[in-house]
This record gives sequence, C-alpha cells and structure tokens, in this order.
Amino acid sequence: MRVGDERFRECFSCGIRPDRDGLEIHAGPVAGSEPLHAAPWDVRESAAELVWAAIDCSGAYAVGAAGRGDVVLGRMAARVYRLPAVGDRCVVVAWPLGEDGRKLYAGTALFSEDGAPLALARETWIEPRPHAL
Repeated sequence: MRVGDERFRECFSCGIRPDRDGLEIHAGPVAGSEPLHAAPWDVRESAAELVWAAIDCSGAYAVGAAGRGDVVLGRMAARVYRLPAVGDRCVVVAWPLGEDGRKLYAGTALFSEDGAPLALARETWIEPRPHAL
C-alpha cells in the first residue's frame, strides 16, 4: 500500500515528508474488526483543512487493502463537527462502503480520545488502469 511508496511520499496526509511537515497518518487493519482500519493522530495544529487531510488517505488503506494496490482520490465529501485541540490524540477510522468497477467507496471518521465524533466523510477512490501511475 502507500507506506513508504515513493510515488506518494509528498502526500501531506500519508506521505513521509521532511521535518514532519505533514500528518504521516498510516491506517492499519483493526484486529478482529476487519475490514476496519484505524490510526492515531497527534494534533500539532488544528484547522478544518487539517481535519480534512487527516481523514483523507485512510480511506485508501481501507479500500486498497484487499490486494488492489494503489488507488487515487476521486471525490470526498466531509463534515467537520468539532475541531480537535492542539495536543489532543485522535483516532482516524476508515472502512470500505462498496465498489462499482474501478470506483471504490470508503467512509472515514475522526474521533477524539474519549470517542466523540469530530468529523465524517464519504470518499470515492479510483483504481487506475494498468500503467496509469
């Protein structure tokens, strides 16, 4: 999947960027709760656009996990209910919602450490044709 993949290293959400200039969120399978994926996010800055970024790429891990390889975001609709505070530890959760050909659908959410929902999104991911990436 994406962790350490050179093609996505510049991604603000899931890439490995110099000087921690990004979120570096890498969702993994939740044991006993497949196909759910989750990852922690330690909030260093708080803004709506950072919450959107935090719940972005985790959907790729959820829909790409079944041996599909790389996927790219086609569309994302999200609602931010509340911003986390700087210093909070949140949890990003993602799950597959279905598919239609090369279109793969995912849900993602952000929860506070005490389990309160902070944001929710529905995403459409596209599985590129061979040799497109």
